[in-house]
Amino acid sequence: MEYDPIQLEILMKKLAFTLGNRLQGLTKQQDNIMENRLDSILARHHGQAQSITSDEIEGAYEIAMLHIYIPPLDSVTY
Repeated sequence: MEYDPIQLEILMKKLAFTLGNRLQGLTKQQDNIMENRLDSILARHHGQAQSITSDEIEGAYEIAMLHIYIPPLDSVTY
């Protein structure tokens, strides 16, 4: 879905304010999950980023963080 660039800018500012440097270091999969969750949230808000809450942003982040790949212990080398 295409969104108004102004609304996307508002969303990016909310993301930066809410998550800060926690956005750095996301894996490609986590980044894709965040993007998909934020797209769903923005669609639910009819493209109006002002009405998106910090709790919704935190929720999207938590979902993305659940998808961290941890290799099995037997594959870890020292």
